[in-house]
Amino acid sequence: PTHSIMATPLNDLLLGINPRSRKADHYINIAKYVTFNSCSPELALTAVRILCLASHSVTVAKDILNSITSSQDTHINILHGFVEHLEWDDTFSEPHPQNDDLSTQEESSEDIQQESPFEIRRQLKVDILRLLITCIKCPTINIGHFLLGYIPSPFDRNKKLNEA
Repeated sequence: PTHSIMATPLNDLLLGINPRSRKADHYINIAKYVTFNSCSPELALTAVRILCLASHSVTVAKDILNSITSSQDTHINILHGFVEHLEWDDTFSEPHPQNDDLSTQEESSEDIQQESPFEIRRQLKVDILRLLITCIKCPTINIGHFLLGYIPSPFDRNKKLNEA
């Protein structure tokens, strides 16, 4: 017997309709985990990594921006979550080795759980910067511009970066 399997890319599934809310809000729900700065930096780190991976696709990055900026309250909360992680002061925390390179560092969820809270927060800052660097390389307005304070109007979202 022959079995056929239909595989759907993860980005397509995450851009699809959420059966619970009946909206395409999977990426919004993922981005909301970034706001869990004090209670669960591990979830925030995982959310930032998912957004970074998804942002490699120009169309997905644009769709993420559209969904995040569709609600005033949602986009303000998500923006504040990112800012709080970047502003977190680690000068009075445990000592750490100086490693300022932003090289790609793949870690499993088990590795994240074994790291100290300080190391998770440090890695979260690095991954937010990696997300910004990934997004800035894209030719269209995306979540990176949102995080840098440029929140486009619906008219500007379809423009190329050099036209905006």
